[in-house]
Parts: sequence; C-alpha cells; structure tokens
Amino acid sequence: MFTELSSSSSSSLSLSVQPVNVCVCISFRAMASDSPIGTHHTRIVLRSAIASRLLLLTLIILWRSIVKPYDTSASINPTCLSSSSSTSASIVFPRIASAIEDSIVWDSVYFVRIAQCGYEYEQSYAFFPLLPLSISLVSRTVFALFIPLVGYRAVLGLSGYVISNIAFVLAALCLYRCVSC
Repeated sequence: MFTELSSSSSSSLSLSVQPVNVCVCISFRAMASDSPIGTHHTRIVLRSAIASRLLLLTLIILWRSIVKPYDTSASINPTCLSSSSSTSASIVFPRIASAIEDSIVWDSVYFVRIAQCGYEYEQSYAFFPLLPLSISLVSRTVFALFIPLVGYRAVLGLSGYVISNIAFVLAALCLYRCVSC
C-alpha cells in the first residue's frame, strides 16, 4: 500500500491510500495469459527449459564418458547406522546402477544419504529436509518398480535428478510469469 500524507494551508492533514499493483508468483493456475501470444511465449519458455535440461544431461553423459570425474565422493557409501535401510540382494542391471550411483556427487551425496538413512551425522544438518523427503517419497512410490532393476540407492539418485529438473522447469515458468506481469 502506498500512503500519501499532505497538509494544506489551513493546518488540516489529509491521508490518502492508493493500492499498488504487485505481481506475486504463487499460483500456477494458468501460467499464461489468455492471449495466444502469452500462451506462445509460455510454450517457448517451457520448451527452452526442457531443452536445456536435456542438453545438460547429454553433456554430463558425454563428459563422464571421456574424462574421469574429479569428485570421488560418489564411491563413499557406508552402510546406514540404523538398520532401516533398504537394500536389494540382486540387481538386474548393474552397469546402469553403477552409472547412476557414480553420478551422485557433491551435495547430492548428502541428499541421497539423508533420504536413505536419515540425519546421521552433524554435517548432514546443513541440508534442509524437503528435498530428501521428496526423494524418499518419489523413490518409494513412483520409481518403486525400478528398485529391483537398479537398486535402492540408484533409484534415490534418479528420483533426486527428476525432482530437481521438474523444479527447474517450474521455476523457469514461474519466473517468466513474474517478469511478464
């Protein structure tokens, strides 16, 4: 709200309140205006966001096949301190499982570990629980069929990748919506 305080020569004060048009991007109701141009621009933003994610995935796969990764934290996977971890005895596609698990690097090691074992060590408290909870939920529901094929940790990594990329696309659409208000 914008307030304006004015005084007149007769020593009386008047106060006027004028509304301010503020664009808040909270609802995903339409994501585009009613005009065909707004819909066209929204489609362009959506296609560009998805294309950037596919290009990034292609570059990651290409780069990892050419150069050995610097980060070695992906191979660090001790058993959970609690006995509630889910592990499968035999994996049908071990090479795919290994490729997915080797792509779990840097902070994703912590997110997958929290989703798998919970908060075990004090350094894991630096990571908020929404993403690990989402990873755990998606891996136990949507991707549960893949657990016998590639293993639980690989499914956790795949779930995290899918959630992060869906969040990126939605954030791109939301940002476009906020800028175009």
